[in-house]
Amino acid sequence: MDTALEPAEEATTASVDVAPHGRELAARALLATPDGSQQRVSDLLGVSRRTLGRMADVNLTTALRDPQGLEGARTCLAETASRGSTAEERDAAVAWLEEAARSEHQVARKPSAAKPPPPRRGRRRSASS
Repeated sequence: MDTALEPAEEATTASVDVAPHGRELAARALLATPDGSQQRVSDLLGVSRRTLGRMADVNLTTALRDPQGLEGARTCLAETASRGSTAEERDAAVAWLEEAARSEHQVARKPSAAKPPPPRRGRRRSASS
């Protein structure tokens, strides 16, 4: 009898399908806001603080270059309004996200420095010969 309620509960607590790393990007952006305490962010995203810690530890370098990941993060941030986030929190998180993506694109486009040639191996010839 209670089993009829379980799928409905999962549907309401589960977020819409977000692009890979979208939630992680949203978590990192919310943590960067002025009121970005772990407890506040975990409440807004509907995850435990432990899960939030794992989300924040993920390397998001490639996700910041992925337009779908960024869009997923924006969607996730918009969903936090239903959990009580303020417009200021969402705006600050989106601003952080855009700045992080912009700086990541600049790093990705930087030409790499030319490597010096490898040292020569072999005998040196003396100048007297």
